[in-house]
Amino acid sequence: MKQRNRLTVAVIGASGTPGDKVLARLARNYKVIRLCNSQNMEQNSKNISTQQCDLFNVDSIISGLQGADLAVFLYPVEFPAVRLSQALLPDMAVLAADSFARAVRETRIGKIIYMKPNGWIPSGNPAEVEKALGTSGVPVKTIPLPSSLIEIPTIFPASTGAVRSIQRVRLPRGKGAKWAAFYYTKWLNRIGSPLIKTEWHGNFCRVRTVLLSRPLLTLHYSEENSFPGRSIYRIAGGLLAANLAGRLEFCQLPSSNHCLIAIHEYQPSLPWFVYKYSQAIIHLLVMKLFKRHLERIT
Repeated sequence: MKQRNRLTVAVIGASGTPGDKVLARLARNYKVIRLCNSQNMEQNSKNISTQQCDLFNVDSIISGLQGADLAVFLYPVEFPAVRLSQALLPDMAVLAADSFARAVRETRIGKIIYMKPNGWIPSGNPAEVEKALGTSGVPVKTIPLPSSLIEIPTIFPASTGAVRSIQRVRLPRGKGAKWAAFYYTKWLNRIGSPLIKTEWHGNFCRVRTVLLSRPLLTLHYSEENSFPGRSIYRIAGGLLAANLAGRLEFCQLPSSNHCLIAIHEYQPSLPWFVYKYSQAIIHLLVMKLFKRHLERIT
C-alpha cells in the first residue's frame, strides 16, 4: 500500500511483546498511533507514533485520536501503577473502554475494532468491555486473538504519589450516574453527622468537619466534563488534597444498574504512612457502607 493512501489507526491497550506484534502487523498497511500513558511511552518507529493520554480521561483520549480513521481497543489493557490502588483490573478495563467509546463518539472515526482474547483469561471480563465499546454509536467489529498474542497486564513502577480507587455499586431501578453523584453527598452528610458535613454552594460541594474551620475537601461538579451516564467532580481544594489534578467520577455501565465510583490522580496531603492506615481505610469503609445502603434501598 502506498504511503499516501494509508489509513491511520489509533490503538489503545497494546502492551508488552504481544502488543508489539499486533502493532507491527498493523503497521504493514496502516499508519499507527499508539495511545498510552506517559509512564509507558515508547519510541516512535516506522509507521508507528506514540501519543500520551490518560486512559480514563475522555478529553485526553479525544486529543490522542486526532487524525485517526479507525480506532482499535486491544484487550487486556496495560495500566500504569499508582502509589496506592484500590481498583480491580476488570473495573479499570471497563472504565477505560467507556472513556474510549465516549471519545470515539466525539470524533469522525467510522469504526472501532475490538481485539479480545479467544477464550477465558484470569481477572478479566471481555464481554463487559465489548458492551461498553458498543455505546459509542460507532460500529464495533470484534476480532478474537489467539492465546499466543495475549499477555496479562503488567503494572509499571509508579512515578507519582497518586491514588486510584474504583468501587462498584448497584443503583436503584431508574437511577443513573448523575443521581448517584448528588445522592452520595447527601448520604455522606447524613451518615457522617455530627462530625462530617457536606455543604453546597453553586456547583461546589465542601466536605467539612466540625473540628476544623477549613474544608477537608472541596469538590467542583464539572458540567462541561460530565456526560449522560457519567458525572465528574474535580477536586478543587481542601486540607486533604495536595494537588488539584484529582477527580471523582460516577460512571453507570451500559444497559446495567452497575455504577463505578472512581478516584483518579488524587494526591493526599497527609504523609503516606498516615494516609495509608487512616484516610485510605476510611474511604474503603465509606464506599462499603454506601454500597450496602444502595442495596437496601434497591
